[in-house]
Amino acid sequence: MNRFMGGVLSRSVLFLMAGGMLTHAVEPGFVLRPSRGQAPSQHCQILDETVEPLYSAGLTYLPTSEYAGHGRTGQMELDAGLKIAFFEDVAQGDLDVGARFRGILYPRSANIGLPNQLASLAADITWSWRFHDGFGAQFLAAPGFYWDIEDLSLDMLFVPFSGRIIRTYNRDVSAILGLDIRPGFETLVVPVIGVDWQIHESLRLRARFPESRMTAYFQNWSVYAGYRWDSQSYRLKEKGPYDRDLFTIEDQRLFLGAVGWMSPDLHVFGEVGRVFDRSVEFGESVPDISAKVKVGSTQFLRFGVGGPF
Repeated sequence: MNRFMGGVLSRSVLFLMAGGMLTHAVEPGFVLRPSRGQAPSQHCQILDETVEPLYSAGLTYLPTSEYAGHGRTGQMELDAGLKIAFFEDVAQGDLDVGARFRGILYPRSANIGLPNQLASLAADITWSWRFHDGFGAQFLAAPGFYWDIEDLSLDMLFVPFSGRIIRTYNRDVSAILGLDIRPGFETLVVPVIGVDWQIHESLRLRARFPESRMTAYFQNWSVYAGYRWDSQSYRLKEKGPYDRDLFTIEDQRLFLGAVGWMSPDLHVFGEVGRVFDRSVEFGESVPDISAKVKVGSTQFLRFGVGGPF
């Protein structure tokens, strides 16, 4: 995976240099908002478009899959997000503060000692700045607990953070380049690279790594298709024959979804897709169980509700 990340990053830098100095919890779909007091020439597709609602909650179901050479189990996921506050002109930037929760449930251990429940509860902090000539920057942080829900302690506190440079070419196209730094996680560094493009008033493309999607808008609903790579680590406090202290879930997902507005303050969404290139990895191997176990591909179903943007 590290070789893959290095290749992505090196090609990304070359791409951005060729074009001049150019610059996730999970979104149900893109809905746009007016810029915060920006003139049309200053409008940025990344800084001025809201793609996350005031609040959201979703449930994901993954059917039973094979854990190679061991056993089988399914997976349930619950995610929720809440925007708490927005502050203007904080150290010459704008500060968004929110919170995110993600829970994962394994009904069976798949004969490898899978934890019963995992959870992450973290702040969602985004600090954004605008500079001259279309440049901008963001600092993001998600300090919080990433843990086996049966046992909580201070060593389960992680502080992942990210730095990103943004370049706006015109009001329809903006690009981004950055790194997610995640101390304590199995994958320490993840590149962030891509372009946001308002192709038409009813069509928007977010071509990025680690998540991309294309969204089409209609009067009271929208449809979207996308891709997401994800790697998430959790601290364990195991009991019994094992003493493993870290657990990582990694996968890639392709999905199709739709968002429907029930009222100005409430929308519902649904997704179907396929999850592939899956694995789970413990911090160390134990007798008869390797540290990293491949997991079979499967379909998934996700649905939920959200608030205004």
